[in-house]
Amino acid sequence: MKRVLIVDDSGNHRNQLTIILKKHGYELIEAENGEQAIEIAPKMHVDFILLDVIMPVIDGYQTCEIRKYQEPTQAVLINFLSAKNEISHRTFG
Repeated sequence: MKRVLIVDDSGNHRNQLTIILKKHGYELIEAENGEQAIEIAPKMHVDFILLDVIMPVIDGYQTCEIRKYQEPTQAVLINFLSAKNEISHRTFG
């Protein structure tokens, strides 16, 4: 079973994603912010991260940057979640 970490400061968004992904057989772990995600991801051996961009404490971009230096999570795929729709807010790499 694939383990997905959902990182979003909105409990509503986390709940919606959890309902959808559980139906497809994913094991889900939740974090309320980037700081929690950085702590949880290496310990829980996640396969994929759904990461909100705009969050308190540490935003999604900073979380992604820090996470890529953590040995167990360097190769974990990340999908950013954002309400921002402008091209200038999209990042690849």
